[in-house]
Amino acid sequence: TVNITIPLPTVCTAGFTVDPDSSSNQVSFTSTSTVSQPGLNVTLNWDFGDGDTATGIVVNHVFVPDTSAYNVCLTLTVRDTSGNIVCTDTLCQAVTVAVPPGNFCQASFIIDTVNSFNVSVYVWNNSSPQPNNFNYQNTYSWDFGDNTVSSQAFPTHVYGSPGTYVLALELISVDLSTGSQCQSVYTDTLSVDSLGNIVNKAGTGFKLIVLNPANLGQEELKASVKAIYPNPAYNELMIELAETNDEEMWEFKMTDIKGSLVWNEERKVHADTRVRVDVSAWPEGLYILMIKSRNRVSHHKIKIDR
Repeated sequence: TVNITIPLPTVCTAGFTVDPDSSSNQVSFTSTSTVSQPGLNVTLNWDFGDGDTATGIVVNHVFVPDTSAYNVCLTLTVRDTSGNIVCTDTLCQAVTVAVPPGNFCQASFIIDTVNSFNVSVYVWNNSSPQPNNFNYQNTYSWDFGDNTVSSQAFPTHVYGSPGTYVLALELISVDLSTGSQCQSVYTDTLSVDSLGNIVNKAGTGFKLIVLNPANLGQEELKASVKAIYPNPAYNELMIELAETNDEEMWEFKMTDIKGSLVWNEERKVHADTRVRVDVSAWPEGLYILMIKSRNRVSHHKIKIDR
């Protein structure tokens, strides 16, 4: 008689509890994940739904109050002693960070010091609630610091000369379900932002272009990009261009969600029109890819997921 022991398959289940701090915007998360077999290597990866990530059994994260929920995900990965993945599971929960009554709006914009070039300066209007949230009626008032204003959410403005300008945005938002009103104002210096990065480098006038983060890749003068895949990416990202010529120089810039530059390259793309990007060493999260050729530019939201 020969006794053969067949090992049972490893079963793992991701789970976590949510404990918000009523006195702040910090939320504590505790993993309640289970693994059927002892002695295995367990990794817990958190994605907070706002571009930030963490690892560990108990993690704390500070959210920006918003009128919509954050999709928080925990991925449980189990490996054997040889490093092989034997089980994985992911659980996502919607987490809402309460906004104080009468303070549900936040005027905000980011001066893009990485993707601005030549005489064009890009500004991202990331105010909350976003214009496409039809539960709120938003009124915008931009002051460009040169005695001109605009009431558009995403205006374009041409400055006649270089210099230092204080850019201000006032947001008035009305909650259509309750009738309550919120007012918020945000300002920043245009020629040099709060981090000391020089934006206005031109010796002549320049154009200010306010963009909507929800419409990445939809600018009017879009670079000829045929496809970007896979997205989400794992180890490699492929950029396929629709048309090129041997004399055309292309510029590629990738920034993380906080605006830090992670990749920058200029090259002439020849007949195959494909650019391979090694992202294997990049942390998981959201990134913004800028592609520029001649006077055309486009921005694309890229996610690294493992």
